[in-house]
Amino acid sequence: REGKVTLPLIFAIQNGTVEEKDEMLGILRQGELSPQDIIRLTDFAKLHGGIEYAENVMERLRYEGYETLAPFGENPVVESLKAILDYTIDRIK
Repeated sequence: REGKVTLPLIFAIQNGTVEEKDEMLGILRQGELSPQDIIRLTDFAKLHGGIEYAENVMERLRYEGYETLAPFGENPVVESLKAILDYTIDRIK
């Protein structure tokens, strides 16, 4: 909607057929996207596992974030950082 190519769409384009890749890139090159274009791109990303892939990446990054914070122990700052991480990931789903 903001003209940004998202991780799910990038993944889907990489895993689609040559014809699908050309079609999706053609839509993206138009500049201004119609509501139908957005629906087509979103459906394509869903169909080719882009949404699931992005969710898996977010969960992996959450785990890595928790692991990075672990040496600092449990304290209010660490809990706040975990809460921000959880909020950011969970609100997207």
